[in-house]
This record gives sequence, C-alpha cells and structure tokens, in this order.
Amino acid sequence: MTEKKILVVDDEITIRELYVKVLTKAGYTVFTAGSAEEALDLLEDSPYLVYFLHLNLPGMNGGELCRNIKK
Repeated sequence: MTEKKILVVDDEITIRELYVKVLTKAGYTVFTAGSAEEALDLLEDSPYLVYFLHLNLPGMNGGELCRNIKK
C-alpha cells in the first residue's frame, strides 16, 4: 500500500501547523515547507500523494512551484 504522504507549503507557520494537526488526525503523514525552494528539496527525496500550496509565497510563488512539480 502506498504511504499517505502530504506536502504542505506555506510561508506562515501557524497555517502549516494547522494542516499538520488536522491531516495527521485523519491518518496522513504530513511534511511541511516554508518556501517553494524548500519544497523542491523535499521532492527530491520522494513523491507525495497530495500537495497543498499557498499561491502567494515569497520568491517562487505557488503557481511556479506547481509547474515545477509537474515537470
């Protein structure tokens, strides 16, 4: 069975913590990143079932990150 891993990318730590709390209770393994660049580093290690991306990230925004993930 595939591990139920989710990646949450948001520059606000309180938002990341909220996702972790809710999704962990739902049985998911949750990884977080505070920037698109940090998310790309995590993606080198393994794929994720679902991504939650904040669109207005500083630096590379969520839309650009989404395009990079699709590559």
